[in-house]
Order: sequence, then structure tokens, then C-alpha cells
Amino acid sequence: MSNIIRLNETAPNSEWIVMSNQGTDCFLDLLIIAAESFEKTGTQEELISFLKDQKDVNEIAPGSAGFDLDEMPWQVETLKDDTEFLCCVITAAQNERTFRQLPYEVNTDIVLPLLRQFFVLAEQMKSETVVNEDLGSLDLSSDEVTYRYKGETYWLSSHPYEPCLYLQRGDELVCTLHNAYNTEDLVKAFTAGKTVKTNYGKDYDKEFDEAGFCRILAAALNSGCDDMDLFYAAKLAKEGVR
Repeated sequence: MSNIIRLNETAPNSEWIVMSNQGTDCFLDLLIIAAESFEKTGTQEELISFLKDQKDVNEIAPGSAGFDLDEMPWQVETLKDDTEFLCCVITAAQNERTFRQLPYEVNTDIVLPLLRQFFVLAEQMKSETVVNEDLGSLDLSSDEVTYRYKGETYWLSSHPYEPCLYLQRGDELVCTLHNAYNTEDLVKAFTAGKTVKTNYGKDYDKEFDEAGFCRILAAALNSGCDDMDLFYAAKLAKEGVR
């Protein structure tokens, strides 16, 4: 079996890094060894620990060590510094001095292209909002609208005759937002860079862009309530996502 590394779960197949189990071992060995020469912050230590865990997984259960970059233990506050750190580690992993530290010969024809592809994914972390632990992110690119928040994916759906928005995780209905927008309106507005509007009372915002709506969804999920009026979720969002 092969291992696959992607930017995130919506990444197209053409951007996947596919490697054999042996190639995975060498790929991870080089990254782990290269990281040893760098001074690391706590969050950077966690990133390398994640790679070490994947190495252990590949030894115990070959073919199951693939991962998405947005599954790594990133922190929003240090994302820029930590992605730059990872890029430096990847560059060092391609160095002949790093190859010589392994107890076996490195097949550079195989591993160097893998590392270069990984560098491209790490670079994308700087420019794309693939991690946002505060607000999460909407994916409006397919027929099914999803919301990614704190490592979980929620499917958004609506009913043509009921002003409700449903947040579902797998087969579980996690939260119902009443007096909400339907998914068709969300896609139409946000893909055009526009806002969704509503007639809230004076204590609520009257329109939301995509980030503002993500804040509402985050506030609703953080509340732990499985049934909530969108007006109240907007009030929680205005007070601050917790």
C-alpha cells in the first residue's frame, strides 16, 4: 500500500504526494534528522513530533502513515513562523550532509521529488487559509457545502420550506440553526465576495461576510447546544468566540 500526503481533504488528486512505505521511511527519516540541527520553539517541536509519530505508524501499520498538512498541530498565532521553519527543514533534508547521516543509501531519484513536493505544500500553508482554529473555514467549491472547524468537518444543509440550517458531522446532526440562510444563498453570496443580509434587531449585525458567518458557526458549535436561533448565535459571536 502507498501513503498519501495532501494539503487538506479537498486537495485535487494531482496535488497528492504518493509514496511507497520504503519511500515514506526515508522521507520522514530525512526530515527528522534535518530538524535536529535547528533550534525549535514548542510548536515547532510538536510539528516534528508529529512526523516522528507518522514514522512509528508506518513501521507498525505500513500504508497508513499518510496525512493532510492541516492535520498537523499548527497554531494560528505562530503559523507563519512555523511554516517557514518547516520549509527550512525540508530544504535541509535535501542536503547531501543529511543523506550521509542515514545508515543506508538514499535513492535521491525517488526521495528528492517527494521532498520538493512537500516544500510546495508547506509554502501553500503561508498563503492559504487552511488552518483557522478561531473561526474555521467554509468550502463552497462542491455541491456539498462543508465547514472545517477544530479538525472536524461539518456538512451544511437546508430545507426548502423551513428557514433552518443543519450542521451534520458524519451521520450525527450536531446543531440546527433556526431563522438561518439556506446553503444556496450562502454559496451565491460568498463565491461572489458579497455578504448575506437579514433583518436582525438593533442588537445584532445586519449582514455578514464569509468570515463573519464562520464566526457564527463557531460560536454555535462552541456553545454545545444542538438547537439554536441564528439571532442568538450572532449574539454569541458578537461577544466573542470561545
